[in-house]
Formats: sequence, structure tokens, C-alpha cells
Amino acid sequence: MIAAPACPKADMGRPGEFITARVAVAAVGIAAAVAFLPSLGGGFVYDDHRFYEGNEHLRSVAILWRAFTDPVAQTADGTHAGLWRPLRTLSLAFDHALFGSWAFGPHLVSVGLHAVGAALVTLLLLAWRLPALAAAIGGAVYAFHPAQVECVAWISSRGDLLAAAFVWASLLADLRGRPRAALLAGIAALLSKEQAVVWPALAVLSHVAAGNELRRALRSAVAPAIVVLVFVGVRQSLLLEPTQQGGLGVPVGAAQVVTMLGHQGLFTLTGVGSLFDWQMPPGLHPLGTTLAGVGLFAGVAWRPSRIPAAWFLVAVGPTLLLQPFVPLNILVADRFLLFALPALAFAVATSVARLPRLEFPGALAAVALGATSLALQPIWRDDAALWGRTARLVPAHFRAHAWLGEAAIRENRFEDAESHFMLASLSAPGDARTTCRLAQAREVVGKQRQDIVRIIGALQAYRDAIAAFGSARAIGDARAEGAADLLPQAQWAVADLLLVLGESDHSRAEAEALLSLPIPVVGAETRRALNARLAQFAARLDRDGQAALAARVREFGARP
Repeated sequence: MIAAPACPKADMGRPGEFITARVAVAAVGIAAAVAFLPSLGGGFVYDDHRFYEGNEHLRSVAILWRAFTDPVAQTADGTHAGLWRPLRTLSLAFDHALFGSWAFGPHLVSVGLHAVGAALVTLLLLAWRLPALAAAIGGAVYAFHPAQVECVAWISSRGDLLAAAFVWASLLADLRGRPRAALLAGIAALLSKEQAVVWPALAVLSHVAAGNELRRALRSAVAPAIVVLVFVGVRQSLLLEPTQQGGLGVPVGAAQVVTMLGHQGLFTLTGVGSLFDWQMPPGLHPLGTTLAGVGLFAGVAWRPSRIPAAWFLVAVGPTLLLQPFVPLNILVADRFLLFALPALAFAVATSVARLPRLEFPGALAAVALGATSLALQPIWRDDAALWGRTARLVPAHFRAHAWLGEAAIRENRFEDAESHFMLASLSAPGDARTTCRLAQAREVVGKQRQDIVRIIGALQAYRDAIAAFGSARAIGDARAEGAADLLPQAQWAVADLLLVLGESDHSRAEAEALLSLPIPVVGAETRRALNARLAQFAARLDRDGQAALAARVREFGARP
């Protein structure tokens, strides 16, 4: 049986308490917002481009219902594997309605949500019978922890902030005897991000932390557990691909799960070790990491650490235990810790409540965490800064170089893009998307330099990409993500480059084969790029004396 540790009951009016509960909550909320003001200067990075900046679905009134019924509407490229987060999508749609393409707006909303979440955690600590000062210090630890940087500074992590805030609100409502409000908040959390499936278990631990009987705690989780089961069923029925794409192709066994858990535990305790997109296995196997993972399990057996250790394991369990069966496209992530951070806040607050001499060290630890968070926020200003840091720390990181290549293409630095995509392809040979983007960058450089060798290399890379896309789709490999948009571009690029190289007969054969296929269904941005390619190809056909074929290519591009 899990027992709550003895700690002083919060008495808001006792003479020795020099801050009140209201002051504690307000101070933590304001401090949380102030600590993340630097993130307001950030732009759009990584998934922000497809979830927000380039997502034309957000601009339609239909998003009000499509967010719940059509997972394709979540992204600009139609990718929806493992993604059904309707409230996150609606939140971003409202941001777009208010702020348009101004990144400051959604960053401001995220900072506000973080402040609300930190204030709610402080209220939870108070509800768990901790004094106001101890709750304020624990709340500050939650608010300032470096794991929050990824959640707050990255617009695409909006679902994490929403889900956490709703779960904390649900736990509070439950403790205050408002079961309907608790259920509504829990449902909202699930609709924000599926990681909220830990809500029923956290409800049990919340009651135990508040000193309630285990029987009552278990009863409180019955309705949430039923809701979670219904949610999982609905989610599975809506998603054609219920799990995320991009499995690493690396077997994840029990030993690695323990080391991954240890990594998350050490980062939670120390605030050191943050790295965006932990995709590569190296670095997750040191002895200290393994011992930390084992120590977390042992912590459940020791009464003083029982609740924090159990909370931590419950909070991170789904993302870790899923890996051996359905590998995600990353191993561990800072945002996976958002639901676990109240464990650290509770441990610190309880220690301060028991030993008042720890008040200053506890506050100092919170400030140190905040300083680390301030130092990490500038890396989120753009893709070059974010992925550049990851590439420096893990030079063979596949996605770091792939996204540095994407950033270079957006800035018309095609030679840099070619170099980064080359490095990415070396780290992940045969990756369809990377090969296609390498071909696109190489083609531009080849034409700029009038380098026939490079153009031939681009042609071969396009062919390799087409083969990789077909192979990936045949075996269900998630690395085919983006095939719907990139495959048609690669196919027409082959026909065009064959003509550039003087292979008229082969070019005609490729074009005839493509004209016999259905019109590709692609996003608006891809449609513009594809139509530009078709217009360019048609003009080249005209110059080659193939006017009839050129007219058919133009007609193909003009179809809706």
C-alpha cells in the first residue's frame, strides 16, 4: 500500500507562515511567465512549419469540426500517423486567426499556458497539505525546470502544455469534490495529447499525496479509466496509422528501456542533459544512467520517496514501455517529462516542509534550474540554431542534418543544403525523403554551376528516392513520411532532367508513363512547386519540338 509521507498541514493563517497560499500561487505563475519571456523572440522551428506556419487547414472555418474528425487537417503535408490531437489543432487555429504568421503570438500563448500550469501545480502542492512557502519552492522547481524549455519555446509542443494544465486542473477538481469538472478537464487533456492517458493513475497518487485513503483514491480513478479506454478506442478508429512514424529500426529491449528511464531521471534531478530529438542510441548506455533507472524502481520501496518515485514511473511509463513494441521516432524527449515534473516538485516541497533549513537551498536549486532554462531558450530561435546544437553534440544525428538542409533550402543556400543532406544520407542510407531533398539541392547547384556531373548525380538521386519511397510504402516503413508530396516531384524531375541531358526518348517515355497516372493529391505548397516544374518541363519540350506532349503536360498541371 502506498502511504503518504507525514508533512505539516498547510495553515494559511498561522503566524509562522510569512507568505500566503494566494501569494505563492500568484508568485509562481508570474515567475514562470517572466522566466520564459526570451522564448517570445523565437520563430518557427521543425514541426511548426507543417503544424502551424504552412498549415492552410487552420485558415478554414471547417477546422472547427475537422480538428475532431479528420486527422489530415492537423498538418500541411497530410501526415497524421499517430497524431490525433484536436484541441491542440484548434488552439493553433485560434492563434492563426488572431496572429496570422506572426510567431510572437503563438509563443505568447504558450508562455501564458505554462504560467497557468505552474500555478496549478502550486495549487496541487497546497492541496497535498504542504505549507505555502514549501509549495512555492516546489512550484518554482516545476516552473523553471529545463525540461519546460522544449514545451514552451516550441509551438508544436502546445499539446503538452494544454494536456498538462488540464490534468492538473482535473486532479484539483477531484480533490475538491467536483467529479464532473474533473472528468471534463481530463477529457480535454486527452484531446490535447494522448500522453494524458496517465491521468487515472495520477489521480490515485494525488489522493494518496493528499493523505486520503487508498480505497477512495482507487474509486476516483474508475471513471477516468473508463474515459481513457473510450478515448483509445475512438483514436484507433479515426487513425489509419495509430502509431507515430519514424521508428529507429533499432531493437529496444528491457536493458535499454531502463537506461532511457535513467537518462530521464538524471535529467529531471540535475537539469543537465537536454538534447532535442534524442534519435540516436549513443549516449544512453553509461553505467550511471542504468543505475539511475534501477534506483527509480528502488525508490518506490522506500517510504519517503515512494510517492515521487511512483509518480515519475507512472508519468514516463507509456512513452518508454511502448518502445519495444512500437518504436517511436525518438528515444527520449524533454517534453515526455512534463507529466513527471510534479514528482520532483513534491519531493522538494516535502523536504522543505520537513526541514525548514532547506528553504534557502531549495530556492537556490530552483533558481539554478531557471538559469539553465534561460541559457537553453536561444537555441529555439530558428532551425539553424536548434539543429546546429544537436548536430554538434551528436555529429551523426540524421534528422539534425536533414533539417539543417531544409533550413538552408528556405534561405536559398543550396550548396550548404547539399552538404547537410549528404551527411544525413550517410547517417540514414536509403531514407527516401532525405534522398529526394538531396537531389533537389544538387539539381539547383548543378544548374547554377552548369555542372553536368552534378545534374547526373541529381538524376540518380531522384531515381533512388523514387525507389526508396516505393520500398518504404511496401513495407510500411514510417520513413516514407512525405511521400505523397515528394514522390510526384521526384518523378517529374526525372523526366525533366533526362531532357536537360539530351535523352529525349527516355524523357518522353517517363512523361507518358506519368501522364497515365491519376492526378497526385498534394498540399497547396507542393502543388505550386509541382506546377512550376511542369511548366518548366513543358517549355523545354516546346524547344525540343515536342509541342503536343508539352500541351498535355500543361493540361495535366492545370487540372484541380
